[in-house]
Amino acid sequence: MKKIRKYSISIFSLLLLFLVSCTHAPKQEDIVNNCLNDSMLKSIDFDTVKMCIVNHELKMTGKVSFDQEHTQKIFPLASGRVTDVKVELGDFVKKGDVLAVITSGEAAEYESQLSAAESRLIVSERNMNATKDMYKDGLTSEREYISSQKEYQMTQAEVNKLKEVQKIYSISGLSTYTIHAPITGYIVEKRITPDFHIRADNSDNIFTISDISDVWVMVNLFEVDIDKVKVGYEADIKTLSYDKIYHGTVDKIFNVVDPITKTLKARVKLHNADYALKPEMFTSVTLFYNDIVQLPCVNSNAIIFSQNKNYVMVYHDKCNIETRLVEPVGQFKDKSYIKSGLKPGEKVIIKLQLLVFNQMNQN
Repeated sequence: MKKIRKYSISIFSLLLLFLVSCTHAPKQEDIVNNCLNDSMLKSIDFDTVKMCIVNHELKMTGKVSFDQEHTQKIFPLASGRVTDVKVELGDFVKKGDVLAVITSGEAAEYESQLSAAESRLIVSERNMNATKDMYKDGLTSEREYISSQKEYQMTQAEVNKLKEVQKIYSISGLSTYTIHAPITGYIVEKRITPDFHIRADNSDNIFTISDISDVWVMVNLFEVDIDKVKVGYEADIKTLSYDKIYHGTVDKIFNVVDPITKTLKARVKLHNADYALKPEMFTSVTLFYNDIVQLPCVNSNAIIFSQNKNYVMVYHDKCNIETRLVEPVGQFKDKSYIKSGLKPGEKVIIKLQLLVFNQMNQN
């Protein structure tokens, strides 16, 4: 019986609390003779009209792309057969890591070219030194001495180039060369597998490495919006994958219109420290810009749409509330810009405004 009595008291308390709360809910009876009572005044909120710079936003689409300034394509040195591939698509590699080993008869030619160039370098150095001595003794002209110097320098440059190639590709006497990562990043393209044959006329890259800690978002600008977008505009980027907004700025607008999509590309750079953004991801892009023009603005909740017209409730005092016809010309976030109907400093109702409007405009 005690438990039943306790439950009865609890239910009664809840019902009483519900009834009390209902009696304090704003209702039309709180407006008498077009005056707001104290209870209604506590429930409504106001906003003061201010002069605001007119801001705009453009909704567009885009796609995540590599930052080309931190991306390198890797091409084969010569034709041959791929004997080993050390990495897979998406792998993280450090500068200098081995990516692939290729057996090639052409690689052996670099060894012979280097040997021949080094022999020519010895000869050209001896010739230069001999010409120098003869020039000092007046037995040859300055022109011949300068010519021997240039020949030596050109041969030295050729040897240095061949040595650099040999170093980069780790060319060995077994007719093989090794592909190394030129930068640190992720393997974003991979076009070879073991036993793949690279032809002499193949001009395609075999790997692409990109440091995707920074990425580009390529934004599609339709022709009608081209003159509205400028370098430096702020941009909010959203993807289908994450409930997160990335912030960036437009840093370049390209000057070529795509003949198929009829769009111009704008570029937004984004920092991607967590590597969440992946190339080829679809994005929605919002660009923000403003005009020099200033207009009165209010919280958008103040606008009441009725019978194809827009109104606000202008508050002077609790017994002097005016229904005012206004002409909104745009909205930015929670602000509406008013072309006519309001002046700075006026106060408008932004909460329960529809209830007040209906009560004060009853037929």
